[in-house]
Amino acid sequence: MTSIPFCFRRIRLAAPAFALLLGLAAAPAAQAQINININTPSWGPPAPPTAQYYYLPEMEGYYDLRAAEYVNLTNGRWMRTRARPAVYRG
Repeated sequence: MTSIPFCFRRIRLAAPAFALLLGLAAAPAAQAQINININTPSWGPPAPPTAQYYYLPEMEGYYDLRAAEYVNLTNGRWMRTRARPAVYRG
C-alpha cells in the first residue's frame, strides 16, 4: 500500500471544513426594503397617493408633490422653482 503524501492528507482533512465555509458563504444574503413616501406638505390638503400636483388658484399654478416644486406659467413658459414665486410670498 502506498502512503499518501503529507500535503494531500492536509487537503483531505481541510476539504470538509472548506465545504462547510463555502456553504455558509452561499447562504442567502439579507434583504432590505426601502419605501419612499411622498408626503403632502403641511400647508396643503390631504391628497390621494396617486396625485402628483396641487392646483394653487391664487398663483394660477401647481405644486408638484413628487418633485417638491412650484410650477407656474411665466411669460408663456412653465417654470419650476423650489420656492414660491416672489409675487406670491407672504
